[in-house]
Amino acid sequence: MKSLRVAIVHDWLTGMRGGERCLEAFCELFPDADLYTLLHIKGTVSPTIERHRITTSFVQSFPLAARYYRYYLPVFPAAIEHVRLPSYDLVLSSSHCVAKGIRPPAGAKHLCYIHAPMRYVWDQFDNYARGGRSGVVARLGMELFRKRLQAWDVASAARVDQFVANSRNIAGKVQRYYDRPAAVLHPPVDWQTFQAAEQSEDFYFMVTAFAPYKRVDLAIQACNVMKRRLKIIGKGQEEARLRKLAGPMVEFLGWQPDEVVRDHYARCRALLFPGEEDFGIVPLEAMACGKPVLAFGRGGALETVVPLTGAGSVEGAPVRGGTNSVTGAGNVATGVFFFTVWQLLKELLRAPAPIHAHGRGAAFFAIWVKILVRVPVIYTPHGPHYADNQGWRYLSGWLFELCCRLLLDAIVYVSPGERETARRHRLPTSNSLVVLSGLVQENAQSIHSGDTGKSLRAELTIPDGRFLIGWIGRFHRQKGLDILLESVRIVSTQVPEATWAVIGEGSEEDRRRYRSILDTLPQPDRVLFLGGRPDAFALMRAFDLFVSTSRWEGLPLVLLEAMEQGIPIVASDVIGNRDVLQGWGMLFNANDPKAAGEAQIRLALDAPLRARLTKLGREVRRSRFALSRMLREMDQAYYEILGASIFPNGQPSGSVVATPADASTRWSAGVSFPG
Repeated sequence: MKSLRVAIVHDWLTGMRGGERCLEAFCELFPDADLYTLLHIKGTVSPTIERHRITTSFVQSFPLAARYYRYYLPVFPAAIEHVRLPSYDLVLSSSHCVAKGIRPPAGAKHLCYIHAPMRYVWDQFDNYARGGRSGVVARLGMELFRKRLQAWDVASAARVDQFVANSRNIAGKVQRYYDRPAAVLHPPVDWQTFQAAEQSEDFYFMVTAFAPYKRVDLAIQACNVMKRRLKIIGKGQEEARLRKLAGPMVEFLGWQPDEVVRDHYARCRALLFPGEEDFGIVPLEAMACGKPVLAFGRGGALETVVPLTGAGSVEGAPVRGGTNSVTGAGNVATGVFFFTVWQLLKELLRAPAPIHAHGRGAAFFAIWVKILVRVPVIYTPHGPHYADNQGWRYLSGWLFELCCRLLLDAIVYVSPGERETARRHRLPTSNSLVVLSGLVQENAQSIHSGDTGKSLRAELTIPDGRFLIGWIGRFHRQKGLDILLESVRIVSTQVPEATWAVIGEGSEEDRRRYRSILDTLPQPDRVLFLGGRPDAFALMRAFDLFVSTSRWEGLPLVLLEAMEQGIPIVASDVIGNRDVLQGWGMLFNANDPKAAGEAQIRLALDAPLRARLTKLGREVRRSRFALSRMLREMDQAYYEILGASIFPNGQPSGSVVATPADASTRWSAGVSFPG
């Protein structure tokens, strides 16, 4: 790692805000990196940043740049392009304005951690230029240069090899404005430095830069109306206007050291967060102190602030509408997870070790670790997600899979059908092998029985005599819940006593879509949405039949769980499902609600067939999908892929006897994530 030459590029260094907290993490990851920026006001950022060698642009020498640098926005593109980078292996830009527009040297990879596209010329243009907060000259200048800056912003995105967004909100904007996909990695939150106070005091709190989009004016007006105390830590170009707006209950504290900010988090009654943020670290810090958050229900806050029952975030409400809504502070584990991801990357940089990446998100992370740390990486896709798409979605998914096969050391598929699909789509398979998944919950103690089923049905308030059909999965197009709901029309005409239990979760948009289908059914009350249930494996015992309507799979563990619990199965004829059920189970045509309905009817009306499938399912699960077999084969795969030099004890020889409490190979090292 010491030989890796890294350049970090940041827009400007004039204070410690959310972007600078991320920059601080980058500086810790790469302590020898050179730092490039438009403008640096010494002493305004942390010692971790200040100790790097910092190179500035010609903006540094402009008159009054330290105070009025934002007025030089039209020349920022030229300034960042004028910065010349010598030879580097990696350029890491931290961008919310023009940093991503740096020209990387030949041969360097450019990774952009994007806090937001240039908000001044895109979605926040009205706030900055037309909201009465800028001077006449500034407004005219922004109107004049907006189109030119937008064109440069889009064109300069081509200089980035890979975008990583700080939130799903920003990833969507990167796609919208630049027509580029972006992975999502939330900012780090050092939650361990925050503590709750024994008792809250009677004041509300804000910590923010005084920028137009932060909507500090809304918080001030709300507290003026409600006659509530408000303390604000921060500074910025809007300060004079905000001080005029504030009443006697509002106190401005200026910028304060971190320990003062943490003290106010701990003592406040609640945090006010009225702006539409790209992500927003501040709510996570407040929640780490156990404080409720009153947040504007748009942007990044939707990913971090979880409403409590009977309360919610304010959805574009005026001042009076926002005074009575308070959102919950129970999502501290979110901050814990974000922080742990960064700690994991730092640990990999310190002590490199082989990685087995499961799924696309992990593979993206692993690709960059391989580039930076140069460790062996194995990738398990868990399904041909690209195969069901068309157009640019297919192309982008296929290209990502191709990159994984070219850059990573080996591909381990979880089913033969998954590898055959890759071969059919002309993806290289020479460096691949198949290891069938095993079931961790082996030898379930309470197999499906009348008594067990009755007790669980009573818990779920399902009347006796109902034929219960179960479905478990994410509310995602892949899982085909819409196919199941459409099949209900067909089944209910032949099996009037049928009831469906749906276990799973999804986005609000997905829930609305499936609810709209449900509302068109003749008896919508026969479909029970149970939400996400951690006890789903146990609840299977109440099912008379399990249905999988997936459009694609890798190798679905939920089928193995149903087989272990003694539940007969009908499933769509797609890879994964086919690899489990072919030769003994019942498959129906994929994407066909009528076929799905007819398969359910056949099993519902044929008790001997259900009994035969139950017996076969248990036998197949324990012979082909045993956990011990999977771990033994994975041991051998690691040895073959990674080479004897990785394993000082030599090639695995004996059998592996595994239990759910010890589900690991001889070479595994677990990384646990809190929450």
